Amino acid sequence: MGHRYLIQQVKEIAAAKGLRSALVTFPVHPRKVMNAAYHPELLTTPEEKTNLLAGTGVDYCLMLDFTPDISRLTAKEFMTFSGKVSGDRIRSPFRSQPQRRV
Repeated sequence: MGHRYLIQQVKEIAAAKGLRSALVTFPVHPRKVMNAAYHPELLTTPEEKTNLLAGTGVDYCLMLDFTPDISRLTAKEFMTFSGKVSGDRIRSPFRSQPQRRV
């Protein structure tokens, strides 16, 4: 429920500012990257997660590899970093939905 609320907030803020909405997610659980002994029971595979996110109406999904270096970034640094990731890493699997023009 919390993720759905946050996604809705992202969409609403982007729409109000005339921007496209985007989400960042990780194919491997960040805690697993930091602790190899951790074996989370994931609800979905990365592909299933992308397909579920496609149904939210968000424009873009950035599937980013979590690393120890990323774990050391502040929230602000992470937002700057994720915004600078090259365009070929941003996937828009949501092509079935109309894309808003900025």
